[in-house]
Amino acid sequence: MTLIALLLSLAAPRYFSALDNGRSRVQQQNVATLRDAIDKFNADRGRYPDDLQELVIKKYLRQIPLDPVTEKADWMVIAPTDPSLGGVFDVQPAPKVAPALVDESN
Repeated sequence: MTLIALLLSLAAPRYFSALDNGRSRVQQQNVATLRDAIDKFNADRGRYPDDLQELVIKKYLRQIPLDPVTEKADWMVIAPTDPSLGGVFDVQPAPKVAPALVDESN
């Protein structure tokens, strides 16, 4: 049992580190995919999409990819400086939100 515990204590941190690195890489790829679709939309139509869902409606994406860190499609949208050009100029991953502290004083 001691040997198994020792092996697990060596392997577990590497496993969780590999999971985090994988999520980060998938997140970077999803951002690149969204930016590519936004650029193609702009090149075809001369304006930026009004929202990310328009990229799906106009068939530039099959679906809005999930952010593997938050496990939601909650990308932070950056609007162009000229609002007449559309609503989505760029995207970034949503900021990580710290878990809410539970008030246990009750």
